[in-house]
Amino acid sequence: MAKLHRPYIPFEVRCRVALAQHRKKPPNDPGIERSLLLEHPQAGGLGYVKYLALILHEMFGDDADKAHLDHDPALCNRRKRLKTIKHNIFGPKRITVYSPDANDPKHLIYRIGGKVGDGSPHDIKTRVRGEHGQLSDLAIARKEKRRAKKATRNRKGGFPIGSASGFRKGASQVKRTAPKIQSRGFPPKGSRKFRSAAR
Repeated sequence: MAKLHRPYIPFEVRCRVALAQHRKKPPNDPGIERSLLLEHPQAGGLGYVKYLALILHEMFGDDADKAHLDHDPALCNRRKRLKTIKHNIFGPKRITVYSPDANDPKHLIYRIGGKVGDGSPHDIKTRVRGEHGQLSDLAIARKEKRRAKKATRNRKGGFPIGSASGFRKGASQVKRTAPKIQSRGFPPKGSRKFRSAAR
């Protein structure tokens, strides 16, 4: 699978996600807004980096250093489009824009993670199975890729939606036969002379 563009996640967003998860509140909760304002460096607070470490330690204890910020749904399973933005002296730059946004706090969550295949919650959701018995992130991506490939193949075939079952017939599903040769037909009645029986 091609490497996806992953925008940088500011520490203010990370703190908002961690607070919402820890307090079981929505990310735009007034209490969370107040806490973020108090911990801002200009307000004399700890600063977002230290504040985030404190929140994660309260949530995960000694495993706080293994906590990873997970996109939910995964970036590979979100709608995306390319957008051209102004860049530096090298000219315009094309970036990937996701829907929902990649840094939307409502679609981010902290999970314990580690290396690939270590059996951590983050790794299991990505490669083994999702929450509540759903497919894993990579399985959903493969399923969507097959669906899109089939839809593209059917569009290229140019066949209309055919049978009552509602599926679109592709080129490989249509039985091709040789053109039928038109028959000469029978002569008009009474125009054909029959020989008399031999005596």
